[in-house]
Amino acid sequence: MYWLCYANLLIDECGINYVEFSKQEHICIPQKYTPSKFSECKKLSQNEFELFPNTKGTPDSRIIILNSLDQNLGYEYKFTDKFNCSQCLFVAKKRIMVKLITNENGEKCLELNKNEHLCQKLNFYKLGRIIYSNEYETGNDKENQTIAVKHPKDKKLYYKFEYDNDLKIFYCVG
Repeated sequence: MYWLCYANLLIDECGINYVEFSKQEHICIPQKYTPSKFSECKKLSQNEFELFPNTKGTPDSRIIILNSLDQNLGYEYKFTDKFNCSQCLFVAKKRIMVKLITNENGEKCLELNKNEHLCQKLNFYKLGRIIYSNEYETGNDKENQTIAVKHPKDKKLYYKFEYDNDLKIFYCVG
C-alpha cells in the first residue's frame, strides 16, 4: 500500500485562500523551495515514448520512456488509476506519475510531474526487453508479419512472434 498525503486549496467565507491538508502524516523529506519546480510540467512528444498494451491486451496501458543518451535505459509506467512508475510504486511506495494527453495537433504526448524517481532506471537490454536487429529476423508468414527472435544463450533456438493488427503489437506464438 502506498502513502498519500494530499492538500486542497480552498477559500474561506471572507474570500481568503487557504490550504487544508489530509489527515495522513507527511512521510516525505522537506525539500528546498526552488521556483523552477513550480513552473510548467515538462512534456514529451510522441516520438519520445512508447505505448503498449498490458498483458491482458488493454491498449495504451503501459508506457516506456527511454533515456535520450542511452536507449537501453529507461522507466516503465503502468496504468492503475493513473500512469505510475512501476518500480517507484513497487519498491518505494511512491507515486511518480505521467499523464497521457492529446496536444493541440491531436497527437498523443506525455506530461511529466516534477517528482524525482526513487528507483534506478531499468536496463531493458539486460532484462531482455530490447532486442537489436542482429538478434532477430523479420518475415511474412501467410500474409502475417512475423519476427524470429534468437534465444539469448543458444542462437540455434528462437521465439516466433506474429503481428496483431488490432493491438498493434507482435505476440509470441511459441
